[in-house]
Amino acid sequence: MSFNVFSGYALKTNYWNYLIVLLVFCGPSVLLGQNQEDESEGYRWFDQLIGAENSGLYDGVVYIEKYRMRNEKQKFFRSPDFLQGSISYNGQPYFDVEMKYDLYEDEILVRSSAILHLDKKGIDSFRIEEKKFVKIDNGDYHAMGVHGFFEILLETPGFTFFKKHRKKKTDRLGERLIYHEFTDENAYYLLHGRAYHIIGTKEDIIKVFPKFKKEIKARSKANRPLRKRDKGAYLSSLLDQVHELTSQENKTRAE
Repeated sequence: MSFNVFSGYALKTNYWNYLIVLLVFCGPSVLLGQNQEDESEGYRWFDQLIGAENSGLYDGVVYIEKYRMRNEKQKFFRSPDFLQGSISYNGQPYFDVEMKYDLYEDEILVRSSAILHLDKKGIDSFRIEEKKFVKIDNGDYHAMGVHGFFEILLETPGFTFFKKHRKKKTDRLGERLIYHEFTDENAYYLLHGRAYHIIGTKEDIIKVFPKFKKEIKARSKANRPLRKRDKGAYLSSLLDQVHELTSQENKTRAE
């Protein structure tokens, strides 16, 4: 059953019209300082005015946890606690949202008077703390596993490097009850041109950019400790090298 607290979406869509109504009925003092704020601050102000639960964001299905977790091997991004974030939902931005990302179900949960999970069809992108995620939903790439929410690790004019956060579930038998552990099963994808490439090693990057083979290998050797500690950061560093070399080539051509 859909949990619809208020038809706030229409208000959000007609944000600036609503401000005009306030100006007419309440006077200019209500809007004092609006011209000095950027658009994101304006949306924050509006959400506070109508109440968070009356905004179009809090129109989802009440969430009920299906899995029993009892240790640090949990299924959420970074923490099982709600974190501060922002989200673009049904074409509208929302800021200062208490949210968490369920990596196993690939769903976004938000907290209001209840915990709701949002309709994935309405989500374009979101941020949790400093990490940015976008939705990719192209049926042509489903066979490669390219669908759902992806973290942007590196974005350049020539390519975008993504991390797909995934969790694998294992059932454990406790003293009386079955509980569940979740472990990372992440994947990395490179969008270059109009094609996605699965990236797991430096060799995968060299296949896409063979002319930079020597430089990629040198950067890989220098970053060997990083490879063991943080695979995503290691692969991003190799691709950043590719970006630097490509930029140098383009600059040389322009001169």
